[in-house]
Amino acid sequence: MTRWSRLNTTHVVAGAAGVILFLLTGQFMDRELDHLRGMADGLRALYRSAHIYILFSALLNLALGAYLGLARSRPGVIVQTCASALVVVALALFAYGFFMETPAGTIERPMIRLGIVLSFWGVVLHGIASYADRSMDTTGS
Repeated sequence: MTRWSRLNTTHVVAGAAGVILFLLTGQFMDRELDHLRGMADGLRALYRSAHIYILFSALLNLALGAYLGLARSRPGVIVQTCASALVVVALALFAYGFFMETPAGTIERPMIRLGIVLSFWGVVLHGIASYADRSMDTTGS
């Protein structure tokens, strides 16, 4: 069993907030945008994708919160902290993109793209930190 850390709590809180945001954006699309009826296909796809990115990020944060084990080395903890920051910031970028970029109806949504990139690198860095920490077991350090 891994010990619980501030990173776990941060991810669980961000993930829970993200799930609530996902539900609220769904209600927004239903009530304020008439469930996207009559909307051009392109704009409808942009809203739905931004909505799903929020869910993706919320679930990613919840999974990290549930399973993240703190590294034993200081460099490992630093990498994990940076990686976690990337994943949490990505959720905020997806929320921003839903409300600020998507209504413009342009395919270019730089904050959403940045959120995708930050999610990718956050997961990659967590993987590297985990692998490095586990390799310490085999080297006897």
